[in-house]
Amino acid sequence: MAAGVFSTLAGRAPLELAVVAAMGATLLYFSQALLPWSRLRRASVWAQTVTLALYWAGQLCLMLVARWGIGVEVVPW
Repeated sequence: MAAGVFSTLAGRAPLELAVVAAMGATLLYFSQALLPWSRLRRASVWAQTVTLALYWAGQLCLMLVARWGIGVEVVPW
C-alpha cells in the first residue's frame, strides 16, 4: 500500500492530495510495524496507545484524501 501511495507523488494527482495520502500510508505502515515489535520486545505501557494513535491518524489522512479528491480527475499514466 505504501509503495502504491508513494507512486502518486510522481503521478498526475494534485500534489497536496498525494502528500497527505503518502503521510497517511506512512502512519499506517508504522502502526502496523509497531505491533510485532511491541510483542517481541518487552511491551511498553504506551505501545497500544501509540499504535492506535498512528492507525487513526493514518486513517484520517486517507479519509481526507478520499473526501477532497471527489471530482478531481486523475489520469493514472
